[in-house]
Amino acid sequence: ITCLEILLQSNPENKTALDYLLCYHILNKDIPSFRQAYDKWAQPSDVRIPGVYAQALIVSLFQEGADNEVLIKYNMTSSVISEFMDYTRAYEEANGLSAPLKERFGNTFWFYYHFAMIQ
Repeated sequence: ITCLEILLQSNPENKTALDYLLCYHILNKDIPSFRQAYDKWAQPSDVRIPGVYAQALIVSLFQEGADNEVLIKYNMTSSVISEFMDYTRAYEEANGLSAPLKERFGNTFWFYYHFAMIQ
């Protein structure tokens, strides 16, 4: 258990602690831990999921083969789904090269996930 999780246990509405925890997992490319923390601490809402969270979440949902019902439960927008499918297709066509993807997808979690080196 991390200090951030202790903060969230004592105050589940501590958005700053939640953001730090989720971003920590994103920066470490730890999709399972991101998903676990998201499912445990993020409050379901009718508002759009913040961009990078939606991008990380759809990776997890795609890995588990989530159906439309699950995507709706997570309030996943059609634009995020479409963009993810476009990225996936472009990534496969690029044969692992980053250059063809950088202009369009360079600011996405997906690009970071595939090409950023953690040191």
